[in-house]
Amino acid sequence: LNSNHELMSTPRQVVGFIGFFALGVYGGFIQAGIGFLVIALLTHLHHFNLVKTNYIKVFAAIVYTVVAVATFAFADKIMWAPGLMLAVGHAFGAWYASRWSVTAGEKWIKRILVVTVILLAVRLWFF
Repeated sequence: LNSNHELMSTPRQVVGFIGFFALGVYGGFIQAGIGFLVIALLTHLHHFNLVKTNYIKVFAAIVYTVVAVATFAFADKIMWAPGLMLAVGHAFGAWYASRWSVTAGEKWIKRILVVTVILLAVRLWFF
């Protein structure tokens, strides 16, 4: 199977819908590692390349972040100064990483993803 061949049959779309719903529930409660789970779902189920997968992942994150911010703002539970600093840093990092990922290609994204997962696993196991 060609790795550039996306699989979008109706049964796969149904499984994807159910999978994204489950990830939404998980992400709403726990949040930890949701990006890796979205990447796994889209690359293994639909065979999307990592650039397209990351685009979809970021779009989904924007949608649920807007809902979360609105919910917590309405309840007056947001510390605005640190939150805005974090948002600016996150936006800059996302902008830079998206530009870099398009020019570097999927090979480098996979390498960085593997190294990141290994380092996070070591940190979780030993620290």
